[in-house]
Amino acid sequence: MNILHNYVPINSIEKLDRLLENLSVKIEISKSRKSKYGDFKFNNGASKISISETSNKYRFLITLIHEIAHFKSYVNFGYEIKPHGEEWKKIYKKIMEPFLNSSIFPSKLLILLKKHMEKPSASSDSDSKLSIEIKRHDINLNTKFIFELIEGDIFKFNLKNYRIIKKRVKKYECLNLSNNKKYIFSPHVQVSLINL
Repeated sequence: MNILHNYVPINSIEKLDRLLENLSVKIEISKSRKSKYGDFKFNNGASKISISETSNKYRFLITLIHEIAHFKSYVNFGYEIKPHGEEWKKIYKKIMEPFLNSSIFPSKLLILLKKHMEKPSASSDSDSKLSIEIKRHDINLNTKFIFELIEGDIFKFNLKNYRIIKKRVKKYECLNLSNNKKYIFSPHVQVSLINL
């Protein structure tokens, strides 16, 4: 059995195996990274995709297909194109299309993912609604989204404590309680609420 099967929705396995057939790329599962979910690299004549380990099967599948699109873009066009340019978008849409069905993704996530795929961006996190819906499938019961907190709430993020000052148009202005500097947070950031 392919190790990737443990990380993706069960109903995506057959389609994924077909997609991976005859691809000359090494796929590795790396320890979870805070800065990215996956990447594609070409070094010394070898292609490699690295995907961060996660219990969220939907995030893993979306990231894997995103990175396979980078590999296919490289094979077809070389490095002369923009990483998330029109060539990549076209390939990403084409290879994601067979996976966009209700046997693989829950309905709310599927609706948002289909909308995102009309004009895919470099990261699913740039689409707040999609990012929140994907994160709802993370297995972490001790976190909340910033948008679920209210003004004055204190929370922990990356081992630092913050207080929500106010909501701006879409984002939240927060005060770092150790250095008294203000920071802006997107609504889909997950934090740990501190009960005082």
